[in-house]
Amino acid sequence: MRKIFKKLLAASIAAGSFIFTLPVGNFVSPVYAESRAELSQAEKETLAKQKLNEGNALSEQGDYQGAIEKYTEAVELIPNFANAYYNRGLVYDKLKKYEQAISDYNKAIELNSNNATVYQIRGFAYYRLKQYEAAISDYSKVIEINPNDENAYYLRGAFYAEKGNFRQAIADATKAIQLNPNYVTAYQLRGVCYKNLGETEKANADFAKAKELGYKN
Repeated sequence: MRKIFKKLLAASIAAGSFIFTLPVGNFVSPVYAESRAELSQAEKETLAKQKLNEGNALSEQGDYQGAIEKYTEAVELIPNFANAYYNRGLVYDKLKKYEQAISDYNKAIELNSNNATVYQIRGFAYYRLKQYEAAISDYSKVIEINPNDENAYYLRGAFYAEKGNFRQAIADATKAIQLNPNYVTAYQLRGVCYKNLGETEKANADFAKAKELGYKN
């Protein structure tokens, strides 16, 4: 089951795909630590955006600790900077510090509760911690925001399957297939669920369809 799930994840949530980058002006503080208290709000916002982008560049280079420091500087300047919390959470995710990642995602959601991407990424962090109910709840929120997101249905179905709730997993995989009739891994997931329920004929039909669409074990 997890092999199927991870195969889709590799395609749908590529590393760094959801990092936020913002344009900045020309303002640069020469002595950040000492002068930030004297900055105007506009200067703080400009510098915070700069720190965000510097953190993104360091993250792309694999300097995750350096990226965390830049994102932290950004939220110290602008405490309600949702994108900085979110991007820092992504770095904690890469470091497998899932609790810290979730803490940052929580803050990002507190500041912007309608961003489906943050729920999506937080849900997968919960999945890694085997907190399946929390993961399901987050993907339900993604579906509420984007009712036609076939990936959200598929992934929620995978979480249900992990819990052994194969009927609900089948319902979600079926919805994903309705939204995208060529969704190869949704057929495979549904087939695995039918197999677990002893419904061999339906399972074999889904496995055959997945193979026809190019699924490889």
